Amino acid sequence: MFLCLMESQKMFEDECFKNSDYAEICGISAENLLQNEYDFLRMLDFNLYIGSEEFDSYKENFVKYYQ
Repeated sequence: MFLCLMESQKMFEDECFKNSDYAEICGISAENLLQNEYDFLRMLDFNLYIGSEEFDSYKENFVKYYQ
């Protein structure tokens, strides 16, 4: 979950934290975070785009689950 938040922040913000800062927050090494980030992006084929219909579907499920 943290990688999703980290990547979205990197994608949408002009300024973002360094990976070493993220690693410290997670309590892991920067090298481990970098490998996890790379693996995560490969699973997504480096495609971080999500359409509005898909977003709405996830949002509905999220709201149902956490109410």
